Amino acid sequence: MWLELRLQIDPRDSDLVADLLAQCCPRLAVEIDNGEEGQPRAFVKIYVPQEDLTALKRSLRLALRFVPLSCTPKWHRARRLREERWHKAWRRHFRPQLIGSVLVKPPWSKKKGQPGQVTLQIEPGMAFGTGTHPTTALCLHAVQKLIFPGARVLDVGTGTGILAIAAAKLGATYALALDIDAEAVKAALGNVEANGVADTVKVCHGTLTPNILQEGPFHLVIANLDRETIRRLGPLMTAALAPGGYLVVSGFLSETVAELTPLLATYGLRHHQDMMQDGWAAIVMVKDA
Repeated sequence: MWLELRLQIDPRDSDLVADLLAQCCPRLAVEIDNGEEGQPRAFVKIYVPQEDLTALKRSLRLALRFVPLSCTPKWHRARRLREERWHKAWRRHFRPQLIGSVLVKPPWSKKKGQPGQVTLQIEPGMAFGTGTHPTTALCLHAVQKLIFPGARVLDVGTGTGILAIAAAKLGATYALALDIDAEAVKAALGNVEANGVADTVKVCHGTLTPNILQEGPFHLVIANLDRETIRRLGPLMTAALAPGGYLVVSGFLSETVAELTPLLATYGLRHHQDMMQDGWAAIVMVKDA
């Protein structure tokens, strides 16, 4: 069950609150409704899984205490969100976009890719990953640089399946896509079928475990997750890599790079590249042959 959490703010604070939310809840859909010009209030709408509501509100309340807002924000009662309202929220924000040579478009768009471009049709469902967030875009750029014909790919926290699907369309012969969220798995399965890569991409409900290593080794492992999950799964992701393979991690702000890179190096990986966009980061590590 998903909820719509509404926060009433002064319109002058919209940009500030939007930046704060991008850091606190990067994997959630967020809307800023400034209303009509001249109105004394605006609303922030956050779409959050019911089980995450209490922790998210606690984090946001604490973060807002240290932000110089024009007036004190007012929380409104969370409302249950029907699936069709989730889709409407995404439709307002999800438009076709070109990321490198990959065109990411929703099913309702009639835009066609140009020669030399790879087109991905992504229906978000109730999952994360449409390319609109910088971390997804950074991972897509990395996939385009690192993939090669015949590659085997592991996508941990696949969301909509966008990265695994991109890898398949760019030449991978096998991609294993994992997610602990049943709604994400549902969305990913639909997108895999819609993009014609069901023979290449395998979607599974669950996380990376030692048993999954039997599916490897993988030439490319991608994890667009939060920092703590990357830390916890780091040793297993390294073990899943073939010699000479690459690990791409994202889902964190740029200041985290200095902390996370040496940690990943302790697992036997060598730093290859940092990628930055709008304050967000991705780290590319390589497992020496």
